[in-house]
Amino acid sequence: MIPPEPTIPAPVPPKGATEIPVPPEVAAMMEFMMPGPKHAWLSEKSGAWTFTGRMWMSPGAPADIGGTATFEMDLGGRFLVEQMRSTAMGQQMDARGTTGFNRGNKQFQLTWMDSMGTQIIYGTGARSADGKTLESSFEMFDPMAGRTIKVRSVETRVDLDHFTFEMFGPGADGKEAKSMELSYTRATK
Repeated sequence: MIPPEPTIPAPVPPKGATEIPVPPEVAAMMEFMMPGPKHAWLSEKSGAWTFTGRMWMSPGAPADIGGTATFEMDLGGRFLVEQMRSTAMGQQMDARGTTGFNRGNKQFQLTWMDSMGTQIIYGTGARSADGKTLESSFEMFDPMAGRTIKVRSVETRVDLDHFTFEMFGPGADGKEAKSMELSYTRATK
């Protein structure tokens, strides 16, 4: 169940004090600063996870991938930070991602960086009304293509202890193709 957006209660002045009205822009800033239900939704992933999956670097047989990830809320419950360690194509990869919800523009914001490249990937996303999926769009430099490409991801929450992650990008024919699919299982909360 998705909780309702919180409201910021008006401060209660002490007895006998003259009430000073809070300007609307100050109230809006106070609301913007506070984590809300979408941050609580992000925090449901806190804990340790294992994952397995496949990735496609080119048409044909996919490469197996697997590893571990930890998710932890940071900065007072405002951002979900992921630390990942995996093995793919015989190489170890360490990675870090951050997901937050910007209460101003009502978008999820994501970053990703890993030991297989030198870029920070930035994206924005939206959650489905039922709270089961988070679909995000990114731009990233593709060293094999020699240019910036657009990719998208879809995270689907199966239940509190399982979720899937899929990544899509341009295929050899220029049409969208799946480049990765991962299945996560909670190890500990």
